Amino acid sequence: MTASNYTLGFTQEEFEPDSFEHIHKIVCSMVEQASKSIEVLCYDLTPRIYNHADFSEQLKQTIIQSKVKVRILIHNVDTFIHHDHMVLSLHRKLSSYIEIKKTAESYKNTARSFIIVDQRGFVKRENSERVEGQCNFNAPNICRDLLSEFNDTWEHSLVDPNIRGMRI
Repeated sequence: MTASNYTLGFTQEEFEPDSFEHIHKIVCSMVEQASKSIEVLCYDLTPRIYNHADFSEQLKQTIIQSKVKVRILIHNVDTFIHHDHMVLSLHRKLSSYIEIKKTAESYKNTARSFIIVDQRGFVKRENSERVEGQCNFNAPNICRDLLSEFNDTWEHSLVDPNIRGMRI
C-alpha cells in the first residue's frame, strides 16, 4: 500500500518504512493532510527526507491553505544552514508559521528523530541515519508521548542566532 492510501487521523496501521524515499513519501502525504500542527525533531533535518522541492512546496501549500504551525528542533544547525536546506528558505518566507530552534546541549545525546502531524500521525526512527522506524497515520497515544518529549526539549532549546538573524 502506498502512503497516498493512508488518511491522517483515520488509518490506524503501524508499519515500517523500507527506504528513505518511502519515508519521504509518507512525510509528504502526512504534511499534505495536516490541518493544525507539525513538529519535527531531527539531527540535521535529514536531507534525504526533507530537502526536496516537492516536500518544500507541499509544506508551503499546507501552511498557506490551513495556517498550520510548524515547529522544528535541529541538533546540528550548522549543517542545516550551510547546505542551504529548502526548509530554511521556506522559513525565511513564512517565519510567522515556521519556528526553528537548536536543540539544547543536554538533549543532543540522542540520535532519535521524528515528525508528528496534527497529534495523530507520526514517523519515528531511533537513529536518524537509518531507515528503520515506525509510521502510523492515526496513533494519538504515541503522538501524545512524542509531543511531550518534543515540548520538553523545545522549552529547553533556543533559537540559533544564525537562523534568527536571517532576513529576505
